[in-house]
Parts: sequence; structure tokens; C-alpha cells
Amino acid sequence: MNELIIEFRKLTSRKDFFLSFIIVVALSVFMLLQIVNGGSFVTLHSEGETTTIPLVDILQGIVGMMNYLGLIGVIIAILCWNSFGKEFDQKVIHTYFLNSKSKNFIFMSKISVISTAFILILLGIVFSAIVTFLINDSSTVTFTNNLFEYKTILKLLLLISLGAIFYISLAGLLSIRWGSIGVLAATVGFSILSSIIKSNEYIEKYLPINLMDIDKANNLLANVGLLVTYIIIINLVIWLILKSKEV
Repeated sequence: MNELIIEFRKLTSRKDFFLSFIIVVALSVFMLLQIVNGGSFVTLHSEGETTTIPLVDILQGIVGMMNYLGLIGVIIAILCWNSFGKEFDQKVIHTYFLNSKSKNFIFMSKISVISTAFILILLGIVFSAIVTFLINDSSTVTFTNNLFEYKTILKLLLLISLGAIFYISLAGLLSIRWGSIGVLAATVGFSILSSIIKSNEYIEKYLPINLMDIDKANNLLANVGLLVTYIIIINLVIWLILKSKEV
């Protein structure tokens, strides 16, 4: 428990977490204002004089655009770089290993805290969308709101969160050997590689970046199952490496 508290304090003492949160929320609000004031997204949903925009479409549009721009990958990379890459580069983490009974618990604490931080940033996007929905007074735009949409939003958040945990776990694994370079390879590098090889139809359906896509989540349980399997395998490898005396 002490390790979790320490990692949480370290995270909240860094400016990059709050800066990432502010940037994401600011971009979300900007995109939402563009939607409310009209644009290509609104045109696609036109029904006469009134435009009906499902809330889940708004979230998908915002998250999709941020993912397309590579912003989500960059945020994960920044969070992981400070917690994994930088500490391995400077050998700081080895001091923590010596003063702790379990290397694995320190590592799992890092993964848990970074994952929680990312989910909080993701919830900032949802909050921005819901607030805009509640205060929207446009006479030409109305946001639809029903139970089915909220279920779809939960599915979207679940897939993106699991995908983020996959990238965070992979960053942690590669940082053990390669520090900051490993973090970049696991986040930005793996995303670029996935974009290159996803043209292969057989490989495409197993790529984490596609498993996070709600539009391709025809079988939600299968997507969740694959992502969880990837996460378990990576963390098992981490456990085996840390169990050795080499680290």
C-alpha cells in the first residue's frame, strides 16, 4: 500500500499529468464548440433544420481525432517516461527495489497509478462532452441522450482503458532493459508499427489499436478477452524478469 501512495504522490507532484489533463480537456471543449457551432460533423447528422448528434458519436469523434493525431499515445508516453524510463535511466528505481520487499509490487503500483491517471484524463473528455450537452442552448443542434448511448460509451471507455493499460504495461516491460527508449518503442513506436501492418486482414483483427475501436467491436467480449490476455502475458513476463536477480 505504501508503494501505491508513493507512486500517486510522485505522479501528482509532476506538472506533466496536470498539463496533459488541461490540454485534453481544452481540446475537447474546442472540438465540442466546433460541433455546436456547425461544421462537417454536424452536416453529417442533419435532419432538416435541427441537427441531432448522439453523445456517443461526439465522444468517438473527439477520441478518434486525438488518437489520429497521436495525442493519446503521446500522453501515455509522457506519463510512462517519467515513471519508468526516467527512473531506469537514472537508476533511481534500483534504490526502490533495494528498499522494498517486492520488486513486482513496485512495478504493479506504477502500472496501476499510470493507468488510473490516464483513465482520469479520459473521464475529463467525457465530462467535457456531458457539460456541453447540459449547457447547450443552440436552436439548431440537439444532443440525443438515451440508455443505449450510455452503454455504448461505457463500452468505448472500457476498450480504450484496456488498450491504454496494454501500452502502459508494454512500456514498463521494455523500459526494464532499454529505459526511455523502451517507453518510446512501446507507445509511439508500437502505434506506428500497428498502423503500417494493419493492412494485413489477418493481423489487423488482433492489433490492440483496432481492439480499442468501438466500430470494430462487433464482439465486445472477444475484444476485451484479447486485450486482457495481452495484458496478463506482458505482466507475467515482467514478473518473471523482476523475479530474477539481474534487475
